[in-house]
Amino acid sequence: MTKAPSVATSMLLILAWSSVMSPAMAQLPPVPTGTAKKQSGPRLYVAQRHKDLGTIIDGEKYPVTWLLENRGNEDLIIEQTQSSCGCTVIKLDDDDKIIAPGATLEIRAEFNTKLRRGDQAKKVIVKSNDPAEPELTLEFVAKIEVLFNAKPGGVINLRLLQRGQTASQALDLYLGPGRKKMSFIDIEFPQRSPITATAKPIELRDNKGIRVQFTAVEDAPVGRIHTTPTLILEVDGIKRERELVVVGEIVGDLVWTPVKVDATRQASNRGKKLVPVRVRAQNKMPFDILSAKSADWLEVSFYPVERVKARTEYKVEMVIGQDAPSGPFGTTLWIKTSAPDQPLISIPVFGIVRQPVEVDPPVVFLTADGTQNGPRRRLKLQASPQDKLDILDSTAEIEGISISVDEASSSRYRHLRYLDVVYHGTLAPGRHETKLIVTTNIAGAQRLEIPVAIVIPL
Repeated sequence: MTKAPSVATSMLLILAWSSVMSPAMAQLPPVPTGTAKKQSGPRLYVAQRHKDLGTIIDGEKYPVTWLLENRGNEDLIIEQTQSSCGCTVIKLDDDDKIIAPGATLEIRAEFNTKLRRGDQAKKVIVKSNDPAEPELTLEFVAKIEVLFNAKPGGVINLRLLQRGQTASQALDLYLGPGRKKMSFIDIEFPQRSPITATAKPIELRDNKGIRVQFTAVEDAPVGRIHTTPTLILEVDGIKRERELVVVGEIVGDLVWTPVKVDATRQASNRGKKLVPVRVRAQNKMPFDILSAKSADWLEVSFYPVERVKARTEYKVEMVIGQDAPSGPFGTTLWIKTSAPDQPLISIPVFGIVRQPVEVDPPVVFLTADGTQNGPRRRLKLQASPQDKLDILDSTAEIEGISISVDEASSSRYRHLRYLDVVYHGTLAPGRHETKLIVTTNIAGAQRLEIPVAIVIPL
């Protein structure tokens, strides 16, 4: 059995082998000398693409900057910048959008923390003529600490308010987590605002807060409220301003529903009642409707609603008259009252009056194409359901068209008639236009002219 060499013997063998090696074999690979060739074309480089703003306080605008560097040998052109959120505005002038080789440019974004809460992550996209990375993404994160919260957090809707009345809807303010003291300074309204505000301390969810209540001024004009006051607070020594949006409506002694009569969803027949308007006294004080009128073809009537206190609520009804013009309409309902604040009420009224007789289809297309259905069409004539429609006569302006009433189908409904139109003439090839003349017994539709198009193939 062969004995393995000892460690000492192995070392001697290695030294002996190295002593007989040539100098070239023993030399290590040479270290490269010189610098790498500069990258051709523009090259956009940003050392720190991701930034952490840490914990910041809501309600302020914070700047975020990145240093852009052109490491190429041609001009770098910033073609476009955009942010992932409207809260981040990029500050970059057009004159600064070209970066020479070896030059740098600071790009600045402004992060508006208004109404932002908790952890935030935003992106800024830089598009350039860098062929290697034409769209570069910059990012920043932050944690936003809240000074105070508001309820409601959005639009404050006061709904209906009389002059001098305080709204049931209030604005409640309470401290953010970890905050200790909040002081109400002021709430500034635009000039001629129809409302004012007062503030008082309250307890909210084991948290001290402030309640802002809104009151209509005594001389407020009747109509819609849309105002943007500025709330001014101080929380732990930090002053904050927040713009509010307050909406609602100042009403006088009278209110009415609906504020607009819209009957445009479908055509209305003559004789149809539109949605009634109810007018009532807010304070239950009796009043009178002196008159109510609208367009000449709208029949208007009104009467008190007896189930409530006498003369505190009225119903106004409108009926489309038989002489109403066909088609869409827009008019106004005028109501005169004895109420000092609202002697005249105006309510918009919209709708569509149905044709006395509707024709479906409105245009007849016939073609002598050799098929069974090409030269044939069926017409449906429809009057109001309360009318009995009779076809007194039907003719075509040119020869070769026959018209007949389908008595079997027409007998099912008194207000419907079906006509079969057939072309069997010898017109020259091409397109021909003519009319059908249909005479009915319906007022306003005694003579119907129905367009006809006839196509004769070559």
